Amino acid sequence: MRSFLSLAALLPAVLASPFPWGPPSGGGGGGGSGKPPAKGAAAYFLKNTNTSDNQLVSMAIASDGSLGKPVLTSTGGKGAFPISTLATPAGIFFSQSIVTVGGNYLFTVNPGAGTIVMFTINTADPTDVKLVDTKSTNGDFPTSVAYSPDLELVCALNGGSKGSVQCFKVAASGLTKHGKALPLYSGFKQTNPPTGPVDTVTQISFNPASTSLWVIVKGNPVTKPNPTPGKFLEYTISNGVVSSKPKISSISDLIFNFGASWINDETFLISSPVFGVAGGALVDTQGNTPRQVDNITVVGEAAVCWTAYNPLQKNGYLYDAGRTRISVVDGTTGKLLTPIEVHTPGNNGTEGGLYDTAILDNYSYSLADPDGIVVVDLKTSKQSQYFDLTSLGTRENFQGMAVWPTTPLTS
Repeated sequence: MRSFLSLAALLPAVLASPFPWGPPSGGGGGGGSGKPPAKGAAAYFLKNTNTSDNQLVSMAIASDGSLGKPVLTSTGGKGAFPISTLATPAGIFFSQSIVTVGGNYLFTVNPGAGTIVMFTINTADPTDVKLVDTKSTNGDFPTSVAYSPDLELVCALNGGSKGSVQCFKVAASGLTKHGKALPLYSGFKQTNPPTGPVDTVTQISFNPASTSLWVIVKGNPVTKPNPTPGKFLEYTISNGVVSSKPKISSISDLIFNFGASWINDETFLISSPVFGVAGGALVDTQGNTPRQVDNITVVGEAAVCWTAYNPLQKNGYLYDAGRTRISVVDGTTGKLLTPIEVHTPGNNGTEGGLYDTAILDNYSYSLADPDGIVVVDLKTSKQSQYFDLTSLGTRENFQGMAVWPTTPLTS
């Protein structure tokens, strides 16, 4: 019940080439245990604004995992903000994977313009990104994007009143629409911009084998007489074609489905910060029907929302938007391991929370409250850097996190 009550407190409206491998300037030192990436590496997130074009923020990653100075590139379209019922609207999109990297391509969206954006990444300097193409997502308020290099297919999830999925074929020259916008389900109702976080879309992703495309939608913990579970939508893929209608399923204990990270072709780690699951769960998708195999109870969690998986450590990670603790999950057994405590220089001495996250090698990169990025060495389970982003804006402007390359550089 702690989990349900803590989130309830947040929802009053609902319940009533080479790089210099030294430490970067402007953000603090590193001090980790990694090795120098052969061709450089970078982290990316979106600076979202509804007054001008969005900007993609690129930051070089040094050999010790630390971040360098931000480089800003226009995305060619405006952002937008949903209608938040949260008392503190940090993490405003209520979504995971608004920025996605695959191969040498990067994809993101402009929620206000209703567009998907494609960039190429310069492998000699991965902070050098070039806008290649922009296309309408044929819906409204796109908030998550998934890319399959094997299928050369990218799909955007629209989360507004025209909730849908639009896919595109990817080529070096740009994007080509791949069929019509795919519906979610007949009972999906939202506004534009969407009102949440309850009943909002969270994420779109391909399973690692690229045999299916999954959409996660949050449920509602306060519907009467019983809470409404979240939904899993699976679009099967045959001969590179995404099915026109999804198979829809729910798991009774997973009410507030949030971020998911694939562990293998059939299993993902998902967060669910309220009611039946107070933290997260391992979900098995064998037979194309999601089945909860492990309930991961995080004692004292406030709002565990974002997830990540590290193939080198074979561990999953649950990130809490309400406290500076990372819960570590054995990716095989679902057992909770020793958590990682981090520090964010919050306002008036208070600590913030952790949001969108990506992992490269043994380093975790998380947007953090108030206005920064926390870097954690997952090998030592210690924080190695806090990068202050106040010169770029406030926490509410920063969304998503992705890294290049997407495969481990070390073993």
